Amino acid sequence: MLRALGILIALALLPVVSLAHVPHDFRPGEITVMPDGSAWIALERDFSIVHLGRDGCYERLAVPVLKPQDPWIFPSIRGLAIGDRFFVLLFSNPGSIDAYGGNPGWWSVLRPASGHYPFQVLADGYGAWYLERAGLEHLAGDTIDRTIPIPMTGPYEPRMAQGLKSTIWVTDATTLFEVDTATGRVVAFKPEAGRTVGAPFVTKDGSVWFRSGNTLGHFGTGGFSFEPSPMPMPDVTTAFDVAPDGVVRFAHEKRLYRYDRGGIHVMAHDREIDAIAGTADGSAWIALDYPAAMEYLDRDGKATIFDLYALQQASSGDHPPRRCPR
Repeated sequence: MLRALGILIALALLPVVSLAHVPHDFRPGEITVMPDGSAWIALERDFSIVHLGRDGCYERLAVPVLKPQDPWIFPSIRGLAIGDRFFVLLFSNPGSIDAYGGNPGWWSVLRPASGHYPFQVLADGYGAWYLERAGLEHLAGDTIDRTIPIPMTGPYEPRMAQGLKSTIWVTDATTLFEVDTATGRVVAFKPEAGRTVGAPFVTKDGSVWFRSGNTLGHFGTGGFSFEPSPMPMPDVTTAFDVAPDGVVRFAHEKRLYRYDRGGIHVMAHDREIDAIAGTADGSAWIALDYPAAMEYLDRDGKATIFDLYALQQASSGDHPPRRCPR
C-alpha cells in the first residue's frame, strides 16, 4: 500500500508535459508552397499564418480579426493564397466569411458582396481571384473589378487550381471548366457518364489531375482518362494531393500513400495527416494532427519534423529562429 502511495506521489510531482503542451490553436491547416520550397501554413483558430523553411527558418504573422462573442464558435482560416500581398479567407461568424488581405503590418477587411460565399482564393500579381457558386470574382485592393460567370450545377463545393499562364481550372464534381482570366472565356469539359471530377491539381506540363471516386482522373491534350491506382483509394481520405511532378499522395488511417510510376509506397505515422502539399522538386510538406507539427519529406523519403509551438516559443526567446526570406 505504501509503495503504491509512493508511486502516486512521484507521478504527481512529475512536470506536466501532457497534451496541453501544444495548444489546439496551433493545429496546421491549408499549405501554400512557395517557389523556393518553403511553405506558408494557416494555423486553425490561432488567426495567424506561419512561414516555414526546410532549414527551420520561421515567421508568424497574426491576422487581426474580431473573435465572436460565443466562446464555442471558432473562426478558422478557410483559404490561403500568397502573392504580392497576403489574402486570407476567414470564418468570422456562422454562415458568413470575411476576407482579409494585406501586407505585414497592414490588413483590410474585404467583404464579398451580399449573398456571395467564397469557397477558395488564388492570388495573382495585383489582387486575388475568389471562387463562389456563380463563378470567379477578382479583388483588387478592396474593390471587385472583374467577374467571370461559370455555369456550375454540381452538388458539392466547387474547387479551383492555377493553370499555366492566365488559366484557372475549376471543378464542380460533374464538370471541368477551363477559365482564361485574361479574356473571360470559359470552356466546359464533361467526363463520361458516371464519372466525377474532384478538386483539380495542375502538373508542370499543364495537364489536370483529380480524384474520381476510388480512381485517378487525368485531363490533357487527349481529353479525359481514368486509371486505377495499384491499390484503390479509400472512400475517406484525410488529405489528397498531386504534386507538380505528377506524384500522387493521399493519407488514410495514419498512413501516407505515395503513388508514381514506380508503384505504391506506404509510410506509417503516429498521428493523423490533415494536409499535404507537394513541391516542384519532388519533396512534400505534411500537416500532422495533434500534437500539431509540420513534416518536411524530401525527395528521398527522409522526414524532418518541425514543432510549430516550440518554434513560436523560441521566437520570443534569446535565440530566435532565423526569419525566412520573402
